[in-house]
Amino acid sequence: MNRLLITLAVVALVGCETSPRASTPPDPAPRVSDPQEEKAPLLLSLQAAADKDGVLELQAHLKASGGVSLPVDLSVELPAGAELLDGEARQSVSVPPGRTTRSFRIAYSAPLAPIKVVAHVVHPDKAWGIHAEKLYPEPTKVPAYLPARPPPMARPPVLPLKTAVQPTKEAP
Repeated sequence: MNRLLITLAVVALVGCETSPRASTPPDPAPRVSDPQEEKAPLLLSLQAAADKDGVLELQAHLKASGGVSLPVDLSVELPAGAELLDGEARQSVSVPPGRTTRSFRIAYSAPLAPIKVVAHVVHPDKAWGIHAEKLYPEPTKVPAYLPARPPPMARPPVLPLKTAVQPTKEAP
C-alpha cells in the first residue's frame, strides 16, 4: 500500500514538472509618456523639418484625442526680421480625431528670435474654449527649484566694549 502511495506521489510531481509553461508574460497596457496627453482635448507641437541658409521649415502638429467640433484658429507670430515665405499666418483648420499638420517656410536673419504658434478655439456662445501656444526654438528652462545659497562662513562674534580703552601711561 505504501509503495502505491509513493508511486502516485512521484507520478504527480513529475507530471507537474513536465507541464507546459507560458512562453511569454502577457503584454502590459501601453503607457502614455505624459499623463496630460490623455486628458488634453488638443495638443500642439512644433517640429523643425529643415533649417538651411536662413530659411526654416516649421511644422505645427495638432493632435485631437476625440476631434474638435469647431474649427481651430491657427496663427503664426513672427519676430522682427522674419518673413513668412510659405503657409498662411492665420488660418482656420478643421481637426478630426488624430493628427493634423500645417507647414510653414520662414526666412529669418540670425539669430532667430522665438516664433510663436497659437491654436485657439472658442465656442460661439463663449461657453468653452481651447488655447495652446508653443515657441520655436523653446526658451531654455530654468529649474522651478533653485537651491538656497550656502550659509556664510562663520565669523568670530563681535563683542561690544562697555568702557573705552584708555591709553596706558608710560613709566618714567
